[in-house]
Amino acid sequence: MPPSDDRVFKLILTADESKPALIDLISTVIGRHVKDVVVRSNEVKPTDTHEKAEQLDVNCRTDDGTQINFEMQANRVEEAPGGTNQNVKGKVVYYTCGLHSSQPSKGVRRYDKLAQTYQFTLSSYTIFPHRPGYLYSFGSIY
Repeated sequence: MPPSDDRVFKLILTADESKPALIDLISTVIGRHVKDVVVRSNEVKPTDTHEKAEQLDVNCRTDDGTQINFEMQANRVEEAPGGTNQNVKGKVVYYTCGLHSSQPSKGVRRYDKLAQTYQFTLSSYTIFPHRPGYLYSFGSIY
């Protein structure tokens, strides 16, 4: 099975023996040294019956409280014609906001003191073919 399969992707990054690799990956993508990481539940529970239940792929918290979610997007997200990718952009924003707002904030008077939240989406296909400013493109031969 390819690493772009959600189940394989989750197993690769959340297995106990993968922790050093996960720490290195996070350190690289956020640009600072991470000493430790804890993989958390991938389910963000809805607070309302009309709310969508979110299933994150790899939800973790670093030693300084930073929250990070890695998502594997293996299947193309259905988009409206026009090439603006609003659906996939909306999905990323939705997941990021849900994760960020899930942290304890009762009594918080300084919202700028909440933990940073990062959302990284890895894709098995090119999402923005006409935009050269993406970070990295990885591929493999099977």
